[in-house]
Amino acid sequence: MGRALSRRFNGMFAFALFDRRTRRFFAARDRFGVKPLYYWRTPAGGLALASEIKQFTAHPAWRARVNGQRAYDFLNWGIHDHTDETLFAGVHQLRGGEFLSAPLDALATARPQRWYELQPAPFTGDFTAGATRFRELLDDSVRLRLRADVPVGSCLSGGLDSSSIVCTVRAQLGADATARQKTFSAYSDVARFDERAFIAEVTATTGAAGYHVLPDADGLLRELDALAWHQDEPFGSTSIYAQWCVCRLARETA
Repeated sequence: MGRALSRRFNGMFAFALFDRRTRRFFAARDRFGVKPLYYWRTPAGGLALASEIKQFTAHPAWRARVNGQRAYDFLNWGIHDHTDETLFAGVHQLRGGEFLSAPLDALATARPQRWYELQPAPFTGDFTAGATRFRELLDDSVRLRLRADVPVGSCLSGGLDSSSIVCTVRAQLGADATARQKTFSAYSDVARFDERAFIAEVTATTGAAGYHVLPDADGLLRELDALAWHQDEPFGSTSIYAQWCVCRLARETA
């Protein structure tokens, strides 16, 4: 049980394992840190892990204290999530591609290590060959993520990434796509931010059932406390609220 285990996984993940036979602990986060994994060393020398910082409030020794430097970074520079530290003093996160492993009696001094480093993949073909290879990788990635026993849905912003995914899903689902594929989008009343024309083009081309929501400032102010509670830490723009509304739409439509 170690870094070789994480390399066998494809996609996003965060997990912790304990081997009772060897009494060894292992935790890891996916390659690019999509799924969160936080850890906090207790005053008694224990190690607590959680997928949300607020889960540490269940520990009797927990006391929320602000991390002054990280708060300064956010308030003065508008940056966050740029180190392994969080807004809460003493709470750290495994960064993308990191793992934590140690015997149970040595967890208090264990330090994260890297199990993944993004490496360039040399390619000597021409543009056409490169485009073909990229399409193969995209097709394979989407294929793996269509493994589901529930209806398949996609967040569709109208941009290149999400539009490509929706079109690839349509091609892979074939004739059954219109029955299974749904898209969920956020519109804007501000013309320079609104991408509904591109969204409409994609749904019309693929035949996907398109659902949309129109977030507004009143809704943001009304739901800001709940949004901040769920996020745990500061966020950089109101796009988080737009995604909040899109995910709620998906839940209500399922």
